Amino acid sequence: MIGGGAAHRIILRARGGLFIWALFLFNFMDFKSSCGFRFKFALCMLGLVLAGCASTPYQRIGKAGEGGYSSTRHAKDSYTVTFRGNEYSKDEQIYDYALLRSAELTKELGFAYFVVLSDADQSRTISRYHPGTPSMSYRTLSSTPNGGTYVRTTTVPGTIGGYSRTRAPVYSLRIKMTATAAEAEAPASLIHEADRVVADIKAKYRLK
Repeated sequence: MIGGGAAHRIILRARGGLFIWALFLFNFMDFKSSCGFRFKFALCMLGLVLAGCASTPYQRIGKAGEGGYSSTRHAKDSYTVTFRGNEYSKDEQIYDYALLRSAELTKELGFAYFVVLSDADQSRTISRYHPGTPSMSYRTLSSTPNGGTYVRTTTVPGTIGGYSRTRAPVYSLRIKMTATAAEAEAPASLIHEADRVVADIKAKYRLK
């Protein structure tokens, strides 16, 4: 069984300043409650903190520069497909998403195969400012072994703000689409069947 101290450490490791509020609510609970319930409560608060740390989902790029896919037409059978991730995205996933969009675009335009003529890693560095958090003190009523009570004061130290620099993966694929594999005029290892790419990548990342 994990006690309150372990749960505190789990919350404090979470990203961002929300752990201060999680810790406050956690200690505000009745100290007579079971450790199991307290640990579950701590995990729920941790989930709220980490909710904003998700990788870019598979989507069309947003108007405000949000991550996602975009494409540039060069000819009726030639495009550059780009997928932009965020600082929580993994390189393999973003490259796969660029492949997935290439396959979907191939099918949308009536082709069955595509060849990746070239790929480019256009990953960028993101700087973010993380504001500090003030220290916080609060009091709780606790029980003594002999049945008495006393007021316990707990102080949570504040944090210092600052900038962090993280890498956000971006991949661009220059593709040529064909109706048959023979028309691709490329080694078999470089020819992608659009239907298979869509099925494989969607299964890999559990996409609909």
